Amino acid sequence: MGSLLSKPAQSGTNKQSEPQPAPAQDFRIAIVGAGLGGIALAIALSRHGIPYTIYESAAAYATVGAGVGIGPNALRAMDSIDERFRVEFEKVCIGNLTPGKEHIMMEAAMIEDGLGEKRGWKSTPWGSKSYYRRTAAHRKDLLDIMTALLPEGSVKFNKRLSGILETDNAVELSFEDGETARVSAVIGCDGVKGFTRGYVLERHPEEIQPVYAQQYAYRAVLPLEKCREILGDLASDARMYFGKEVNLSTYPISYGREINIVGFVRDPLPWQSAGQVTRETSRDQMLADFTKHDVDERIIRLLEVRFLTCISSCSS
Repeated sequence: MGSLLSKPAQSGTNKQSEPQPAPAQDFRIAIVGAGLGGIALAIALSRHGIPYTIYESAAAYATVGAGVGIGPNALRAMDSIDERFRVEFEKVCIGNLTPGKEHIMMEAAMIEDGLGEKRGWKSTPWGSKSYYRRTAAHRKDLLDIMTALLPEGSVKFNKRLSGILETDNAVELSFEDGETARVSAVIGCDGVKGFTRGYVLERHPEEIQPVYAQQYAYRAVLPLEKCREILGDLASDARMYFGKEVNLSTYPISYGREINIVGFVRDPLPWQSAGQVTRETSRDQMLADFTKHDVDERIIRLLEVRFLTCISSCSS
């Protein structure tokens, strides 16, 4: 989430090779949240010489997560943010492993027994040779290259925001540890559960809490070779297995050594863990979510390799 909480300074557009001169010394941006969005913004501000501080509630960067797929628009955004960003990302990203499938986003198949072939369905690729190239990475690898582009001391950890006060020409921030900060503008990148969301939507309190999208997911990262033992060549490239009630996505990450796996389950009931986006569940329950829908036995064997984390899906 990115939320501008104060009137931004006006600036013209500039080409990549012509960064703006540094603004007045008393101008400073506060970025709330050191996730991928907040850090990407900070990299761009650094390149243009705009002073900022990132305030992060956690004690360190969050290394949790799995695969991140990056499409054409995001790659172009990297170029605009900082040329080094794209160069470093190209060193850690991976696409489809089968030669000739570089421009395929994913191949679609049915998740049912036989992957649809018993009913005459064929695996169908989609993508575009004219503009699309498959790229993905482990979130930690992406986070490492991004944080390496930040100046030392630009992030303050253990800073949980508790108050925002706008004045005529500044914004005052209060934190739970008693510290305060006075800045020119605030940009909220602290997610759907963050403090800034409530501040921006205070006139619409019914919109503050994220809404359960009637779908949850299990996710894991498995070694490529283990996946190939089960799926064969199907494990080499990005795939989406479709069903009416369940889906499963797989694609290579970590320089091609691992496969990111996400299983999606549609759910008509209310989310059972109010206030939390993750919850613990049993291995038997996870398997039952898929076996009751006549899922192909190869998919079930893949799910049995390692217990996956259950996460909810929210629409903001």
